[in-house]
Amino acid sequence: MGCTEKPVTMNLEPIVRTTLVEKVAARIRAAIIDGSLQSGDSLPSERNLAARLGVNRSSVREALQRLEAQGFVEVKQGGATRVRDAIASAGLTLLPYLLGTGSNVEPKVLVDLLEMRVMLVAWTGRTAATTATDADLVDLQALLDALDAAAAMSDDRDALQAADWAFFERLVDATGNQVLELIVSAVRKVYDANQTVFGDLYDGFDTCHHHAALDAIRKGDGDGASSALAAFGQRAVEIAKRRPTKNDEEKVV
Repeated sequence: MGCTEKPVTMNLEPIVRTTLVEKVAARIRAAIIDGSLQSGDSLPSERNLAARLGVNRSSVREALQRLEAQGFVEVKQGGATRVRDAIASAGLTLLPYLLGTGSNVEPKVLVDLLEMRVMLVAWTGRTAATTATDADLVDLQALLDALDAAAAMSDDRDALQAADWAFFERLVDATGNQVLELIVSAVRKVYDANQTVFGDLYDGFDTCHHHAALDAIRKGDGDGASSALAAFGQRAVEIAKRRPTKNDEEKVV
């Protein structure tokens, strides 16, 4: 089947007292991710943070403990709480927060994520060609049929994304690689939190690469499966690269 293209300053305003601890943690975490707070910086005292955020000290304390567990800060009893190098210390914990959400999505990070996805899907296809069982192939065909059906309903991007993810996650499962499953789970959280951001990557979506990959997997052709899925992933990278950057948007304004 051939494939053709189809036509900073830390915000410290008082916050609403709902899920208070996570709101405090999210405010501080966002300042770390966007660079308002740098690695090695000392945070204000708990008392100071509580006053400026309009919350109680226990909420701040619990939020800092949560951020420490995630690798964003280092809390020292009797000393200053310092910002850690999140990229080095947070690991996959950082991934769901790094991209941003809605209009605040960072274009460079989006491209980085999609380029990593190319490597993941290519390796997954190559490996599945040697590990997939007959039961795996039956499941994958059923999921591909569902993806074809979703692709025919071009006005329902959510259904299309869900069907695409179902196929890929089953493909990952066919590799038997548990570490890959953990990585893909972290990436999935990013997608689930930013479905509208990834929506236009499905414009002109075609399942031809999925069909080519599954055919190659049936034949035990790792190179063919890897190539087909890499081409599918690279298509999304190229779409993301054509998006205007924040600097471009500022020039237009």
